[in-house]
Amino acid sequence: MSWIRTLCAFAALTLSASGCANLLTSRAIDAFSESYAAGDVEQLRAVSSERFAQQALRLPEAGDDLKVLNLPKGKLTVLKTEDLDEDKKHVTVQVGESETQQKTLEFHLMRPEGRYRWVVDDVIVTQSKSGRNGAVTKSVTEQMDLLLTVREFIGAWKSGTREEVLGVTNDELRSALADLPPAYLNQITQQAVEGVSTRSLRPEARIDEDRAVVKLSRSRGGMMISLSRTDDRWLVTDVAADAHDGESTASVRVMAGTIQTAVKFLNAYSENDLMALGAVSEPAFDKKLAGADLSTVQIPVVGMLATRYEYLHHGDSVDFVVPQGTNKYVISLKRQSDEKHDRLHKLQTYLVSEVTLYEAGSSEIKRLSSVFTAHAVVEVFADALIKRDRSRLLALSTAEFNDRAWSATSDVVLQAIPLPEIEPEAPRIVATVYQGPVTEITATQGGKPLTYVLRSGRTGMQVDDVLLPVTGRPNSLKENVELLAPLYAFALGVHHHDMELLRKNSGTGLTRMVWSHSDSVPDIGLRADDYLLLPVRTIKTADDRTLIELSDGQRTARVVLVRENRRIVVQNVQFEAGKGPGQQVELLQAMRDVIAQRNMVSGGSITIPKGSTNKVARPSGVVNADGPFDDGGQGVVPAGFQARPQ
Repeated sequence: MSWIRTLCAFAALTLSASGCANLLTSRAIDAFSESYAAGDVEQLRAVSSERFAQQALRLPEAGDDLKVLNLPKGKLTVLKTEDLDEDKKHVTVQVGESETQQKTLEFHLMRPEGRYRWVVDDVIVTQSKSGRNGAVTKSVTEQMDLLLTVREFIGAWKSGTREEVLGVTNDELRSALADLPPAYLNQITQQAVEGVSTRSLRPEARIDEDRAVVKLSRSRGGMMISLSRTDDRWLVTDVAADAHDGESTASVRVMAGTIQTAVKFLNAYSENDLMALGAVSEPAFDKKLAGADLSTVQIPVVGMLATRYEYLHHGDSVDFVVPQGTNKYVISLKRQSDEKHDRLHKLQTYLVSEVTLYEAGSSEIKRLSSVFTAHAVVEVFADALIKRDRSRLLALSTAEFNDRAWSATSDVVLQAIPLPEIEPEAPRIVATVYQGPVTEITATQGGKPLTYVLRSGRTGMQVDDVLLPVTGRPNSLKENVELLAPLYAFALGVHHHDMELLRKNSGTGLTRMVWSHSDSVPDIGLRADDYLLLPVRTIKTADDRTLIELSDGQRTARVVLVRENRRIVVQNVQFEAGKGPGQQVELLQAMRDVIAQRNMVSGGSITIPKGSTNKVARPSGVVNADGPFDDGGQGVVPAGFQARPQ
């Protein structure tokens, strides 16, 4: 007969049968409490159920984690015993002697099949808590299972196999990690648990039914581990770390989903699969790559997927930096709307917006979107410029280029502006310089070298300027058109006696003193429009004042432009037929004289300025009729000047 049966037989002489049972349950509780107080894990296994041992004591470090739970120690007093069935009991005990230190524990006991002794199957700690939730109960088995799972997770992510790394994660996190290349998976998991010491692990756990959050300290900042309980097992759902400097590191789940998107982009690029690229690219970026032959720009994808990366988080964007040899590739991704990433996969919250190459020893910054579209844009823009196709120029130019040039002129005036440096031939690309969003392409067009300056925008590459090989005037096409457009609009107004066009392109002085007092262009004895079409010699700007000199070697016109109300207008023009006396005419003064003489003859009230004459100056050599704008003239008339604009 065993010692238990002997004890029961002896107890039967003095106690009832229930008293014997209570004695055995008390001994089970005392043995568990003594083993816990001594930190003896092996003895705890001996007095615990198989379930408790497997879930709460399965690792050698279980003793350390039991200390974290800080179960109360001291004198035990059984308050109540409930028989759940023949082999299960629920015992409520009080620990401690003084009322201020007393705590209540609930022991779940069971009797293994075929045995008389009772063992502990679980311990429930009841903690008072202020607020509407009242008391909180915590299972030691559940807490220990959680803490030991965290240990297993850290061990697997520090040095485990791929199967072990993925085996401690739930389905969602596993799907984000599973498709990563081995080098990327090792880096993201090892960096996540870097600096965590399992020897001095002091976790802070919060359990809410089937979800839990465990906070750990490490050598640099803290770490939060999120877990969920599935099929009676805790699995990691996410890991996030906080640095000491306050910069929050993105969660591993988000990082893995973002890196997975970058990997899919690289694989699709290496296979020249534009459809697969579109699935992981922002619409604007995908549009820039549409129709591109990706094989013309090689990216060393195989090598990139086997090296270490840098992950730089900037609010709603991420830069995924991968060095390869002496070069560095940056895959930029942007966070997308819920509709977009839900359609793909809930982990893919970022899509590729650009790929940039930084070459060692070079100041060039090559953007993939620029490489594929810049040359094509130059060819189309050059053709539009040759044909003076203003609608296409507007579509291909930046907002600033349009504002200063194409939007500020008309189709007719654009046809008249002389651009001798733009020869009617297709450009031949000589050199391309990439500077991030700016790309400069030098091309020969006929016999002239031109430099097209392009900028990358949301709608693609756009021309911001064309640099011209000129002297004596700005080499910027944008500035030339901006300054010449009001001059040629003014000349067109003079030719057609278009007073509205003249008022629009004249300064306040000309408008107030001349156009407001006449319904046609006063005859000053020379063809002003003829002079205004002479070849452009120089353009000089100082502050908001510009002087344009036009000359054929014999006749000269000097046009003064000023900026009024953000518009450039003609302030005055000086005509010169020679260097001798009486061969210079100032437009404003001459027209005021004509209007004054006309009003004097008709009895008008305008007073002729003192010192002026009624006779209009007519420089020698100036022909008054049959000028280049007359039907019978010998000069060359720009196409836009042959008819009054609508």
